[in-house]
Amino acid sequence: GQAEQITSGPTEEEGIAMAPDGRSFVTAVAVQNVSAWLHDPNGERQILLEGNTVDVRFTADGKKLFYKVVKQASSSWNHSDIPGELRLMDLETGRSDVAMPGFQTLNYDLSVDGQQVVMEIADRDGTSRFWIAMVDRASAPRPIPGVEGKEPGFGRNGDILFRRTEGSSGFVYRVRPDGTGMQKVFEKPIFVFGGMSRDGRWIKAFRSEEHTSELQS
Repeated sequence: GQAEQITSGPTEEEGIAMAPDGRSFVTAVAVQNVSAWLHDPNGERQILLEGNTVDVRFTADGKKLFYKVVKQASSSWNHSDIPGELRLMDLETGRSDVAMPGFQTLNYDLSVDGQQVVMEIADRDGTSRFWIAMVDRASAPRPIPGVEGKEPGFGRNGDILFRRTEGSSGFVYRVRPDGTGMQKVFEKPIFVFGGMSRDGRWIKAFRSEEHTSELQS
């Protein structure tokens, strides 16, 4: 006969134990939760008690912590395609504030000097675009005009590198913060862009056709 879905919703089920009469069953039901913990000389503590804490990054001076909070339930460990609130924690005081009010971020990256953040924000039609903001909020966040893509990261000389789709393949591109000078970095297609090394010499990317990771100079 035709298969029929029995359970639904944000939960995920694992394992089935059928009753002897075949009219009912028992299964384990859960929603996966991702949390971040900080280990320092004072011990260990959880960063946030509510929601999923993902994509945690120290600022350049090591005194603050950026992270994304995803409140939407998910059965997947990967929350990069789920929008969340970007927060900034002062590790000395333990105070945590919304870093960029009014923005729901998909992916983000910090500049090497820790003064800027680039964010991937989805438009109303679902198109991903990039915004650049100052960490100290000295000026209002501004969009990078005319650029669509995913997984932005700061490269050498302040350029923004990202994954751009062409047909059914993705490629690594770079663009200046003002939207000019966009060009393809190299010709090999990828399906995930993992960012840059700190010295800006290497790209971490995952290639779809070989299902392997690769470092590209």
